[in-house]
Amino acid sequence: DSPDEDLIAKDLQLLIDMVVANMPPQRKLIYQLSREAGLSNAEIAEKLDLSKKTVENHLNLALKELRKIGGDLKLISLPVSVKKIFDLTRLTKFFSIYNNLQDAMK
Repeated sequence: DSPDEDLIAKDLQLLIDMVVANMPPQRKLIYQLSREAGLSNAEIAEKLDLSKKTVENHLNLALKELRKIGGDLKLISLPVSVKKIFDLTRLTKFFSIYNNLQDAMK
C-alpha cells in the first residue's frame, strides 16, 4: 500500500468510527459486539437479553447508516486497496458527511 492509500483508508476508518460513535447506544453496542468483538447474533442476543431478531434489526440499521456515508466519491480515482475495504458502489455523500462531521468536531 502506498502512503496515499494508507491515508485514505485511515480517513475512511475515522469516518466509520465517527458514524458508529453517533449511533443510538444499543445499536452502537450491538454493532461493536458484532464487528469488533466478533460475537454472533445469537451470542449478542444472549449477552444482552434480547431476541436474535432485535439484534439483526439493529445490525441492519447500523450497516444502513454506514452505507449512507460516501457521497460524490469518484470511484475510479480510488485505490484498489480502498475498494477492497468497502463496497464503494453503495457509498453516497462521503465528502459532504465527512466535512460536516469534521466541522462538528472542531
